[in-house]
Amino acid sequence: MKFIITTSRRPPNKVRSFAKDIAFIFATKPLTRGKFSLKDLIKKLNNDDRLLIIDCKKGNPSRIRVIDKKGKVFQILLMGVKLIREMKEKPVFKNNIPMILNENEFSERISKILGLKLVKNIEDASSDCYVIKFVNEQNLFSLYIIDPENKKMFGKFFTIRKIVE
Repeated sequence: MKFIITTSRRPPNKVRSFAKDIAFIFATKPLTRGKFSLKDLIKKLNNDDRLLIIDCKKGNPSRIRVIDKKGKVFQILLMGVKLIREMKEKPVFKNNIPMILNENEFSERISKILGLKLVKNIEDASSDCYVIKFVNEQNLFSLYIIDPENKKMFGKFFTIRKIVE
């Protein structure tokens, strides 16, 4: 499983930085979109890989389109995006794809969309990857990451308004 993370064409600086932050969490590097069409990007995927395209509205990241090899699209609508460089405490890079803390139905749903493993508690996660935690804030879910090594929580990176299938 790997992730190809890119942006819409000609993104503003904030969207480009957000793509780098998402790539950081998913232990990969963002792909510069250039003149790649959507079909070209999908051809780069293997069977269980995911393509994440970050779109913007008024210069800010507004949604992440998650596309699998078959072309099935999920849209994760965002609000309140915060970049890593804007945080007081910054996480350090981990080499492996993150896991999701299974605390609610939303975690299970997003795990299926992204194809990430679920863990019941932080102790079950390996120390060389992050654990993603979704916190319910008035029926909106905010993304935080936890370092299993020292149990330190970083975030809030963004809030998910809605998932469209």
